Parts: sequence; structure tokens; C-alpha cells
Amino acid sequence: MATLEDRYKPTDLRIYLTLKTRPIHNNFTRYLTFSNLAAREKSGVVAFTKSSRLVYEGHVTAVVVVTLQTLAGHNNRPSWDTMDFENHGGSASLNNENFT
Repeated sequence: MATLEDRYKPTDLRIYLTLKTRPIHNNFTRYLTFSNLAAREKSGVVAFTKSSRLVYEGHVTAVVVVTLQTLAGHNNRPSWDTMDFENHGGSASLNNENFT
């Protein structure tokens, strides 16, 4: 049986990235690093694929969602305080217009 706390935990993560210009690759990865006020961090890789001309859709694996759930549940906090979108290497630079 799901608890009230479980109701606030993420079950899926989809990210839509609209770019101003085309990147050199149609598929790329980025890292999302979430942290809370206690400076606890959790990071997960997001694989992006092209979904239309300048829009790329990103998905995280179920393993990353479970990792992110542990941060959301820390000290009964239902959310994260900061999120960073990072490139951990590679040559695909992104000219972001919108991130949802």
C-alpha cells in the first residue's frame, strides 16, 4: 500500500529541450544534479533524442528515478531545492532556448 510520502516521489522524468540552433549530434546525454538545502546531491544521466526540428526529448532510466526518489524523501521534504543541467564531457554544446 502506498504511503502519503510515496505520493510525492517522482515516478517518471521526461525533459523537453528546445534549442536555438542544431547541435552537432541528434542524440546526446546530459546530467541532472539535484540537491536539497542539506547539500545532499543526487545525479542521473538523461539520454536525449531528437523529436522534431529543434526539440529534443530526454528520459531517465528507472534506476535513476529510484535514486532521485531517495533525495525527495530525505527529511520528509517533498522536493529538491536546486537542479543543475551539466555536460560531463563530449563535444555537443547546446544553445538552449527552453527547458521543460
